[in-house]
Amino acid sequence: MSRSMLRRFGALLLGVTLALTGLAAPAQAADTGSITGRLTDGGAAVTTGGSVYLYGDDVDHWDYASLDDQGRYAFDAVPPGRYRVNFEAWGHPTQFAYGKTDWSSANLITVTAGGATVVDDELLPVGTIAGRLVDRTGAPVQFASVSAETVDYSSSGYGSTDPDGNFTIQVVPGSYRVRFDVGAFSQFAYGTLDPDAAAVFAVTVGGTVTVNDTLVPTGTMAGRFTDSSGAPLSGVDVYVSNGQFFGSAQTDEDGRYRLDQVPVGTNYTVEFSSTALFLQQYAYGTVDPSAAARFAVTEGQTTTVDDQKLPTGSVRLTAVDSRTGQPILNFTSSIGLDARDTENGEVIYPTVPIGTHEIWADASGYSFDGASVTVVAGQQADVRLVMEPLARITATVVDAKTGAPLAGVCIVPVRVDEVRMPDGCDQVTDANGKITQMIWKGAGTYQLLAWPDQADGYGAQWVGPRGGTGDLRLATQFAVESGETVTPPIIRMDRAGVIAGQVFGPDGAALSNGAVRIAGEPVGLGGGFGASGIGAEGRYRIDKLGPYEWPLLFDVAGQATQWSGGEANRDRADRITVVAGGTTTYDYRLEAGVTVTVASTTPFSGYVVARNADTGDIAGTWSISEPNAGVARQVIGEQHIRFEYYPSEGGRRFVGGEDFASATNYKIHKHKDEAFELTLG
Repeated sequence: MSRSMLRRFGALLLGVTLALTGLAAPAQAADTGSITGRLTDGGAAVTTGGSVYLYGDDVDHWDYASLDDQGRYAFDAVPPGRYRVNFEAWGHPTQFAYGKTDWSSANLITVTAGGATVVDDELLPVGTIAGRLVDRTGAPVQFASVSAETVDYSSSGYGSTDPDGNFTIQVVPGSYRVRFDVGAFSQFAYGTLDPDAAAVFAVTVGGTVTVNDTLVPTGTMAGRFTDSSGAPLSGVDVYVSNGQFFGSAQTDEDGRYRLDQVPVGTNYTVEFSSTALFLQQYAYGTVDPSAAARFAVTEGQTTTVDDQKLPTGSVRLTAVDSRTGQPILNFTSSIGLDARDTENGEVIYPTVPIGTHEIWADASGYSFDGASVTVVAGQQADVRLVMEPLARITATVVDAKTGAPLAGVCIVPVRVDEVRMPDGCDQVTDANGKITQMIWKGAGTYQLLAWPDQADGYGAQWVGPRGGTGDLRLATQFAVESGETVTPPIIRMDRAGVIAGQVFGPDGAALSNGAVRIAGEPVGLGGGFGASGIGAEGRYRIDKLGPYEWPLLFDVAGQATQWSGGEANRDRADRITVVAGGTTTYDYRLEAGVTVTVASTTPFSGYVVARNADTGDIAGTWSISEPNAGVARQVIGEQHIRFEYYPSEGGRRFVGGEDFASATNYKIHKHKDEAFELTLG
């Protein structure tokens, strides 16, 4: 759901709540403030109406108001803190105070107790994207959603086609791609499903760009799904996809399904799924997506894919502690769509389709690396799950100067061979500065990040032997064994400082689609932990850092991921000094990378990852969805890398080895005109 849709949904809920409860807006109290203002267009009041949304940055509060016929609005009883103010005037693209187009670049407005803050803003100058969408016969495509988004994702505009297929969208000046959402698929002008192949349209102030398009050619996918006797199975979900398109249908009482408007193409798979039947299989007759048959769709034709429900066997699971061999009585597990709990140490899955399945399991205080089982029709397979008892960290955190206990700090353990930030904190220190938490990644060597998640004014640190540091090379390493408790020395937190600046591309142009981080992120998950978004004009601000020297990781779309100073290796990166209570300016111009192309000769869907051979940091990530289609991205040169890949069905594999240490070591040369290709077999 888009942010715009979320805003409207939130506004609707708030309106309904007020109507049902009969509550009036509270009068401003002494411990709150207010925000009032006016939205103008060329100095004149905005009289077409619209809404204003208020979002707390460091305070849990949001609100909305309507523009009156003079373009005015007001928010009363606003808790003190920093806020973003978002304007949505009818017929204009969304914008933030002051004159900003996206969330990350919006100004933070400070509200004080008893204070009255005025936030006036002027509508941004706009241009127009207009056109018409028709089908293959030339007939208008009615009520299709149309969106325009800048190539750097900093601004967007939305509209829809009318009964004649026409649309008009107001947008701020920039370079845009235009997308049409039609039925189960989206296409980009002109006539492509691939956003990278879409035309780019330059919109200027007061100008109009005409974008007429025709629907891509489509065909139909249809068939029948039955049991082994040929009896129809109804209510089964059918998923048709090929990486660029994903559509769904459901079988009727005769087991038949039909999906129209499937874009012409190849490499389609057909999946049959039913939670009621614990069914998840692919045509023809396999539970392995990599073994699924591939189908082509031609224009105006029907591709028929019939299939039968696979025969089944049963699976019996037990679990034991890897250290003691003792049974684990309480655990949760799943095979395919069937999930079950047990309290007696045994669970039986009575109807598992034949084939090889991955097993997921979880027990309190244990980690589990996974297992598989091959099921034979009419037979029971017995599998013993070996689970590793989790280690724990028990830590005490205090103020570095006073020694007073510090609440609100989380401790993040990271493996020294693959430093990656989680999505967030599991828990934080209590009022006594104490915390005990699990180490979910199992035995290994770890370093600890103390992060002031709810301890305002304090700075993050890698935990060192004599206090905090921003340099992982100086952080203490802890050898962790399964089931043991690790107790680091008392962690002493210093006050925080800030690093801020601008990010530029190799050509000197400001960049805005990316993040500045203190470490990388998990593969395929994203998240903003320890990161700052890069906003308009390339500006960023990363706070909550302790007063130490920090290397920064710059991760920008279309550019090579790199450490400060243009380095691939974190240990050789420039380090920026943070001053408690101050702001250090660090402007950075990215180094050009080397083009690395990754492809697969076999059906593969998932992520391929290059990691620096010396530090284990992620140097590049590729998302692969179909065979023989190379995906290129920039990787910083002058480094050795090793590849690993994550298939969509789960698991982790390494190119040329059984683990990271034994994987093949590749050299990426420094020169920007060099190129490197990797093809998975």
